[in-house]
Amino acid sequence: MPSNIAEGSKRRQAKDYAHFLNMALSSLAEAEYFVILAQDLGYLPQEETDPIFVEMDHIGRMLNSLQARVEQEASRRGPGRPAKPAASTDH
Repeated sequence: MPSNIAEGSKRRQAKDYAHFLNMALSSLAEAEYFVILAQDLGYLPQEETDPIFVEMDHIGRMLNSLQARVEQEASRRGPGRPAKPAASTDH
């Protein structure tokens, strides 16, 4: 998830950043599945997975909020407009 967020944050278009945030949410769902699988297979007891699910829910809410803000910014800027100014190469 963090690598999706980091990569997306460097994209020039806000819609591309939002896409990478969506991929981060997908990765979160995948991680959630692996915790469920570990629990179902008896590798993790419920008392250990409950706090993990609470944290995953919190992370998901933060990602959803950030994605909504980025998408709002993308629609405000219009198509083809950069998400943020390109870094200057002048020193």
